[in-house]
Amino acid sequence: MSVAICSTQLTTLKQTIAFISYHQKIGIDHIFIFFDNPNDEIITSVSSIDIVTAIPCNQNYWQQHQGRPDSIEKRQNINADHGVNLCRKLNVEWLLHIDVDEFFNYDSNGTVTEFFEKFPDYIVTVRFPVCEAIPTELEHHNFLAEIKSFRCQPITYRHTMKMTFSQKLTIKHDLYLMKLKRVIMKIIGLEKYAKYGFMKAYVAGKSATRVDAEIITMGLHSSKIKYHSHQYGLISNSSRILHFDAFSYDAWYQKWLKRLDGRGTSTLMHDERLQQLLDFKKLYDCNDNDALLALYKQIYFIDKKGVKLLQNLGLIKQF
Repeated sequence: MSVAICSTQLTTLKQTIAFISYHQKIGIDHIFIFFDNPNDEIITSVSSIDIVTAIPCNQNYWQQHQGRPDSIEKRQNINADHGVNLCRKLNVEWLLHIDVDEFFNYDSNGTVTEFFEKFPDYIVTVRFPVCEAIPTELEHHNFLAEIKSFRCQPITYRHTMKMTFSQKLTIKHDLYLMKLKRVIMKIIGLEKYAKYGFMKAYVAGKSATRVDAEIITMGLHSSKIKYHSHQYGLISNSSRILHFDAFSYDAWYQKWLKRLDGRGTSTLMHDERLQQLLDFKKLYDCNDNDALLALYKQIYFIDKKGVKLLQNLGLIKQF
């Protein structure tokens, strides 16, 4: 059994090394990193790491893929599909498609290989819920060690994956339960934590897929697969993606700046995520740094009372 990760990145060396080191430690066999900036100096730094294949997305690369799309999401899709081909050449069995600010986490103390060995052969893709980091400082220099609390909610997204009837019932139950919790949040005065959505980035989760499945496309969140009659997808409740959408003010600032200057143009934001971008742009255009700091705190920080109440609702967990 072998498990690989593919990821498209445009970030700092420190964040890239944290991503690689963490996943190497839990037993990931290979990491394919597609560098959106083909001249990124990080390429040289990580190319010597045994489990890493660094792929500069240069002009020659995009010519092989019918040109470079403007949308970062479309580039990620193309890179992930290319990752499938690379996995097949290396006889890798599972491929997990995540971003460089996302870390795969599971309940077992064993290796990630042992985790995936538990899935029966008829399960060809597994989707993992996302848990989003809650910063407590403007700058977390060792964010993996310092950030312990995460916003969590179950996956309620039901499309693109063939599931058993019992799995569908579980998702429907979780959907209604989450709606009830949102009502309770409003009643007890926690509505402010949902202004930009309680989950600040996304709720669809991320997926790992068997490389020998009949994959049409890996996708951003879930693989589109031509399922055979005996094959199914599964949502895992014993694992998750820890998403550090905000682990420092500077990282958050740079993320949204890339959305504005064209390096990371996005075309697939939900309404609440788009509102974050619009509010950031308004303050950035005014060069109001104090207001940008206040916006960051407003979106991501949760006071101690709010944390306790949200923990009681099962919407904040510690990992």
